[in-house]
Amino acid sequence: MDEDKSEDEIFTKEPYITRENETEKIKSPKKVITIVSISLAIIFVALAIILYFVFITHKSNFNYIKVIYSKQKLGSHHVIFNESYIKYIEKIIIEGKEINKVNNNISFDKNSDVEIEIHFNKNMEKLDYLFYQNKILEEVDFTYLIGDELISTSNMFNGCTKLNKVLFKNFRPINVINISNMFSNCFRLKDVDTDIFKYDKLKDISGLFKNCIRFEKYNFGELNTKNVVNMSKLFSGCISLNQVSLNNAKNLMNNNLLDISYMFHNCKKLGNLNLKNFKTSKVIFMNNMFESCQNLKYLEIRSFNTKNVENMNSMFKGCSNLTTLNISNFETNKLKFAELFLADCKNLTKIDLRKFNSKKILNTKDFFRNQLKNGTLIYNPKIFNISFPKNWIGQKINKTL
Repeated sequence: MDEDKSEDEIFTKEPYITRENETEKIKSPKKVITIVSISLAIIFVALAIILYFVFITHKSNFNYIKVIYSKQKLGSHHVIFNESYIKYIEKIIIEGKEINKVNNNISFDKNSDVEIEIHFNKNMEKLDYLFYQNKILEEVDFTYLIGDELISTSNMFNGCTKLNKVLFKNFRPINVINISNMFSNCFRLKDVDTDIFKYDKLKDISGLFKNCIRFEKYNFGELNTKNVVNMSKLFSGCISLNQVSLNNAKNLMNNNLLDISYMFHNCKKLGNLNLKNFKTSKVIFMNNMFESCQNLKYLEIRSFNTKNVENMNSMFKGCSNLTTLNISNFETNKLKFAELFLADCKNLTKIDLRKFNSKKILNTKDFFRNQLKNGTLIYNPKIFNISFPKNWIGQKINKTL
């Protein structure tokens, strides 16, 4: 019977031979591609959603600070953080056990160091005064706090006289602006890894290490000061500080600084200081900057731009080991206050003030007080009219070089 079928009938029964089937055969690869594309898109969206929730969960797990308090008498009560933060605390865990009610006054039931976790219920923007004047705080661990929404940690540990260790493993305060007095009066603190403050939004670092009496050295390369406005009292009272390194401190070339007063005040062991990278074109306050740096023998500040400075009171007062001081670059047309400028610099034998203009200064009382050795003063009599010690020789320069 097959022999009786026409040739056309045979061919029409073969698969994919008709025009319709030919079209389907051509279209099918496009359909496959479309289906694959849609599938991939769905997978990518699902992954994005999963990653988002992982990130949120991960971030929520990094929202607490771990602290260690020194051992106290059994049953004694102590304030462990500033009361104003209670409303931001989700829970407090002491030695692995969550306490029933969030409270900043904790009873110590063991005669040993106590580890406490302070969990926040939101991403904090400010932690100012969080542990202010806490006398039993010994260690702080920021490993579990990201801190990317923080803008201020001012006075956070000010007065924590037993604090001796701070860890910043995952802490990245990329938006922080104000860290003034953060470690002020931390008498036992010897070192802080300020590499975490490498972000360029910082504006106020005043008093950051004030009265950290065990600080011995500091590397400015760790701190981003590109946009800093206030550095006053940065190391004031660091009586053990003997080395300040400005290696790789390119960010100190900053044209935003306004206040560097008291910056190295009472740094009694500091022997050499090279501040050639400092840009001071906008600085207004330089008063007491090096006051009582009694061991200072070498000071490089010839790059200082003083055209806008108004206050230099006691700038070098008590620098009793300085023998020469080259501040030939000091232009002081806006200077108003220079009381005790060089007072008690007992070993000073030469100073160059050739550009120093004293005619507009309101107060120059005791400018040269207690100069014991014979010395030479280089000055321009047309602009400098302050009486200098009788045992000094005046070397007049009638033009500024």
